[in-house]
Amino acid sequence: MNDRFYLLKIRLLDIEPEIWRRFVVPADISLDRLHDVVQIVMGWEDCHLHEFTIGNKRYTEFPESRQDGLVSGRYRLGDLIKQKGRTFGYLYDFGDGWEHELAIENSRYDNSEHWLMSSAWRGTAPVRRKMWAVRPDIRNSVLS
Repeated sequence: MNDRFYLLKIRLLDIEPEIWRRFVVPADISLDRLHDVVQIVMGWEDCHLHEFTIGNKRYTEFPESRQDGLVSGRYRLGDLIKQKGRTFGYLYDFGDGWEHELAIENSRYDNSEHWLMSSAWRGTAPVRRKMWAVRPDIRNSVLS
């Protein structure tokens, strides 16, 4: 079996205490499927827009124009990044702006018994907030 697997670490940026996950994916995973994996390992609910930034290019699910990025489902991670140590960005929820950094910790991971697994983690993803705009004077009230 010549399948390549990547050991990835994702960190949620600008938050304390640190929140991160370590997981394995096949190198030939498409970016839209990688988004699905990130949603699962981070505990997000997949109800907001997202984009990956690799180098100076952005990849998203439904770009309205080329300036909005490239269609993520057309690109595979292993075609875009091949080296251990490389990092790239993932932005989830353009309103709240949850910025993540993904790093390839091992680009030739031996995953002969598993396909996808979360091998380590720290912290709990932030609880989603509900913003209520009932009256202008309480527009920014937050309920958990």
